[in-house]
Amino acid sequence: MGKEPNTPPEPTASPVEPEKAAGDKAAHENVARERAAADIATAEATAEAIAYGEAEHARLIGLLEKATLAISRNDSASKVDAILLELSAYTMSHFREEERLMAANAFPGLEAHKREHAEMAGHLHGLMDLRSKMEVLQCSVGVLALWIDAHLRITDSYFFNFLQSKAQNESSQSESTQSESTDSAD
Repeated sequence: MGKEPNTPPEPTASPVEPEKAAGDKAAHENVARERAAADIATAEATAEAIAYGEAEHARLIGLLEKATLAISRNDSASKVDAILLELSAYTMSHFREEERLMAANAFPGLEAHKREHAEMAGHLHGLMDLRSKMEVLQCSVGVLALWIDAHLRITDSYFFNFLQSKAQNESSQSESTQSESTDSAD
């Protein structure tokens, strides 16, 4: 028997192919979900790193203000010493953690940032030697305040901007890959 003229052709695909296509689509959707979750995790980690850095900076500023106030009130040398020791220890700990975070994120300005930290560390150690000379100490703390202000507003902001840009680039690349995968799966 022959085919009628306007009859559609019979399907040549086996009944398994629609199931395979559905399985491919499900696998693709799983990959897309995993990538989206990774993008969210990256964005959250970036936001947490920046929030942590800002909290650290607020604590540094608080300690510096505490030292400045103690010096301006002519508090006892032992009280000023204790505050300067706390400021120095916290600053050094902050520098180590910040440099670790920068290295972990392949921050291109790491070496220059480390040099700035080393310069400030030297200044902090110098403060410890000057604490018996209150007038010189007042000037030194003033220099420290200016340095910290500039460092936090400019130098560290470059790092935070780098982290945000890196997270956005990773998210864009992931979206692009997802889009390409969706196009090829269709």
